[in-house]
Amino acid sequence: MIALSQHPLVTTALSWMLTYAIHSTILILGVWLLCRGIPPVARRIGPRFENRAWKLALVGGLLTASVQVGLGVRPAFGAVELETGPEMAERSVQPVATPAAAPALAPVAPEPATLRGRVRHGQRELRLYDHGNGHSEVVVISGGGSLLAPVAPAAAPIAAPIAAAPVPPAVTKLAPVGPAPLWPALILLAWAVGTTWALVRLLSCVRTLRRRLKDRSTVLEDPVLESFLFLCSEAEINRKIRLTQSDRLASPIALWRREIVVPRRAVEELPPPAMHAVLAHELAHLERRDPHWLALAAVIEALFFFQPL
Repeated sequence: MIALSQHPLVTTALSWMLTYAIHSTILILGVWLLCRGIPPVARRIGPRFENRAWKLALVGGLLTASVQVGLGVRPAFGAVELETGPEMAERSVQPVATPAAAPALAPVAPEPATLRGRVRHGQRELRLYDHGNGHSEVVVISGGGSLLAPVAPAAAPIAAPIAAAPVPPAVTKLAPVGPAPLWPALILLAWAVGTTWALVRLLSCVRTLRRRLKDRSTVLEDPVLESFLFLCSEAEINRKIRLTQSDRLASPIALWRREIVVPRRAVEELPPPAMHAVLAHELAHLERRDPHWLALAAVIEALFFFQPL
């Protein structure tokens, strides 16, 4: 669960959900205020505009939330940053200076010797030579040659100081000081459970409706059929639309784009003017594709049940 909380997809999904909740709430509330909440404004708005405004409010939040989160757009009024990863603390790391390899020392060439003095003793002669830098030696000259005897040890050449390697600047790292919070994963889990329950309920309603409409039959009675064909001709509808009836239906409904189902009692008992109005109303739903929009609204309501409006 902790690893899931730190996953980037969890953060992105949670950010998208909260963004959608805010955007859709603003859009739905704004359309409601325009079309219902403010009477002077609502009276000036026609049915066509209201219909399009509600459709925009239905899908607008999905589009704006996807654009903002997908493109990383920052809102003009700011954003709320939610901490979904482990708390981090700055830790300064000082690199250790490693000494550089000591450069090789070149041999020091002896300087020309300076004769400082001589002493004769029989066939031998002692000469004192000074080479500088505190280095002196005595040369004993006899009949067979010369012998060298150092008077003072040569000073060891002073090696160059060991140069330290360049020390890079201190590096600041982030070290976790606490576990990642669990609430992002818990929220997504609650959303998954709620969505699953809502979708199962929606599918159950669809199956129930299909069972109730299983025994429907085509309407062949006049004047209902004649009125229906007249309405289709007046609306210049060229596609074939079925008119059916069912005993297990309480009110008329429009199914997708090609069928209208009415209760059998309405066909038998309603007067022709009332039946004409009912059929005209359902045809208008088909032309506006309202069944498709209602199905989309039901799916969105199931997926985003947390939407307050």
